[in-house]
Amino acid sequence: MKSIFLKSLIITPLLVFCQSFLIPESDEFFSIVPKETEVIFVTTGHKFNEGPVWDVDNKCLYYSDIPANTIFKITEMGEKSTFLIPSGNSNGLTFDRNKHLVVCDQFNKRVARLKHGKLHTIVSKYEDKSFNSPNDVVMRKDGSLYFTDPPYGHYQFFKDTPRQISFTGVYFFNHHKCTLIDSTLIRANGICLSPDETKLYVAQSEFNWLWKVYHLDANGNVISSKIFYQSDKITGNPDGIKVDINGYIYATGNNGIVIFNPNGTLLGTIVVPENPSNLAWGGTNLDYLYVTTPRSVYKIKLQTKGFLHY
Repeated sequence: MKSIFLKSLIITPLLVFCQSFLIPESDEFFSIVPKETEVIFVTTGHKFNEGPVWDVDNKCLYYSDIPANTIFKITEMGEKSTFLIPSGNSNGLTFDRNKHLVVCDQFNKRVARLKHGKLHTIVSKYEDKSFNSPNDVVMRKDGSLYFTDPPYGHYQFFKDTPRQISFTGVYFFNHHKCTLIDSTLIRANGICLSPDETKLYVAQSEFNWLWKVYHLDANGNVISSKIFYQSDKITGNPDGIKVDINGYIYATGNNGIVIFNPNGTLLGTIVVPENPSNLAWGGTNLDYLYVTTPRSVYKIKLQTKGFLHY
């Protein structure tokens, strides 16, 4: 039977510990999520947050506020500052192997790299057609990358302009070549790789909510694909998605963070105070899961460590 654990509101001089609901579907859930887990408030006051990524060297989190056209930076101690403005109304963020920030630049319809304070295009077109609005991105160890391209940014910034690409694409960019790997998802959104880079996970965030998995060869090409998880138990909007060092999957959904084991079994949900948009591993030991919501940022300490592909 499903049970719910509730933590009451506690206020400290530095952090606010908010109401936290744990909804286990399996005993395996508690091997990852302590029963005393709390969702810790970090900051608020934004318009629509997305794309968090942890900077290991500087021990801080970067995240996009899309309507504010800004990437913010917040330290482990909660000190917040503006990092980049304008940001191209950025969405998903990651790092490359040289520790440059990689940005889904929605306004300029490209995936870009931040160098010397400026964004430089990595890829902006497929078959000479401009993307809709790159949404989320993950990079392989060899420097190639996967990204999703739903039309959310197009509708927001270019609604009176015809789309050059009519479908929502999932793409693989390698050695200056952009390959379409899927055009069938209605709204491909969050994306991540398994630790061994043999599986790619993509969230579909509208209509028949689901997660899809693509099996990859040693060069990153797709061998096969299938639905990883789809169920009426998921009532929230699948969006951001990440993995831990053991290959467990953490994704937005059910008004919180849903956790799957590598076999596709739903282990449970951590419900957060606001509907989440994305998530990222962070903290000195990579054992905090940072969660963005449209207005706020939270973090959750877990009994595992996150896996970073950079």
